[in-house]
Amino acid sequence: MKRLVKCHNCGRKIEAEGNPGDSIIMRCPDCGSRGRVVFPKIEQRTEPSPIKIDIPSISKIQGDIFSNVSQATINRLSILKAQIAQKKKRKLNWDEFFNIFYRLKNKSLFQKKNEISNKKNRDVSWNEFFTGSIKKHEVKKRFISIGYMIGVFIIVTMVLLFPLILLGLGENIILLIPVLIVIGGIFAFISVFLIVPFSVRKRYRKFINLPSFLSQTANDFSKQYGLKRKVRFFYCETPEINAMTYSSLIGHNICVTSGLLNAYKNGDISVEEFRSIVGHEFGHIVNNDVFRGSFVNSWSSIFKMIGSYIMMMGMGFAGIGLVVGIASREKGSGIAMAIAGYIMIISGAIMRLIAKIADIIAFDYQRRQEYNADLVGAKLTTSTSMARALDKIEKLDKRYQAKKLAALPYSERWTIEPNNVSFFDKLFSTHPPMNKRISRLMEIGKYS
Repeated sequence: MKRLVKCHNCGRKIEAEGNPGDSIIMRCPDCGSRGRVVFPKIEQRTEPSPIKIDIPSISKIQGDIFSNVSQATINRLSILKAQIAQKKKRKLNWDEFFNIFYRLKNKSLFQKKNEISNKKNRDVSWNEFFTGSIKKHEVKKRFISIGYMIGVFIIVTMVLLFPLILLGLGENIILLIPVLIVIGGIFAFISVFLIVPFSVRKRYRKFINLPSFLSQTANDFSKQYGLKRKVRFFYCETPEINAMTYSSLIGHNICVTSGLLNAYKNGDISVEEFRSIVGHEFGHIVNNDVFRGSFVNSWSSIFKMIGSYIMMMGMGFAGIGLVVGIASREKGSGIAMAIAGYIMIISGAIMRLIAKIADIIAFDYQRRQEYNADLVGAKLTTSTSMARALDKIEKLDKRYQAKKLAALPYSERWTIEPNNVSFFDKLFSTHPPMNKRISRLMEIGKYS
């Protein structure tokens, strides 16, 4: 027997066929929605009637929505879905993700898209809809990260000025925080945009023949994140497998090592893995990590620099004082100068020690930056590709180190890396352990 039914979602009339008493699941050929059709035991002619539609399935969303969405946008949505799933500690299907991310409640995703279209007075494509919401989410996260950065900066500065707080000058220092932030920002700006580019200008060279996929990758990634300043590539002659980014007044710069280029040419690193490495560096650019890291660490650097100068001056005073005290008749002035010199040495050492303690907080911030840059690399490519790239960098660098160690006397006594890195060493590391970075990416892949 045949029965004419109507899709509740899009209204399409569908002809269903079955035996009297059957209950079958049908999928609408237009919108992909599913519903149950029940055939009466006695055949009778009926008018088209609505069928109850289930929540759209993953395949329906992929077929009807994702077919009009770029792969780059799908990758970024997948990472966001995995991040929310990690917090929930369970896998999410796309419907659950959309309900949480867009706070749909009783609305459908289609209605949400229509609301955006009505605001813009034009039909918004699915790709534009998703891209716009991702950008809004990232802008929100950026403001939160700026607040976190300033918070870390204040904590680091308070640690440095703790001796003055103990002396009862805490209220005055709190009033000076805005001034300290401005000075720290100026110091970071000069360091990042002037000193660093000037100091590396001879060692880092421009590409003569840049691999075509690198320029295309830079264009693609810049477009996805709306970077207006040009990204330029440099290379450094060193066999190590690595890459880094730095900024200048005229644009962003990514430097790759000759070791990384050779690994690519030899087939040890694939194009997609190379793109992930570049994506990680783009993460530092997008998050403005170089400036922020320098800003957080600015007063710590200033303290270390001043402390070093005071110690050097103190050693000079102490040396001159001892000479004057021995050679001159005026022993009192020489001894006084020597004592002043020793006080300066101790003061400078204390300043450097306090700066070292403050570094623990600053380095923790920089390790978080590395995790976030890995995440951007995963969004621009895939979490699996990013994890593979990091794994290969570590293994290839170990192979390179092993070759260097093999040439040393008693090479069998050397180890490539410490077997047990102390807790103290980890506190002062700017990068997290590679195995932790890889496991985090694999965890994201598991929830994708």
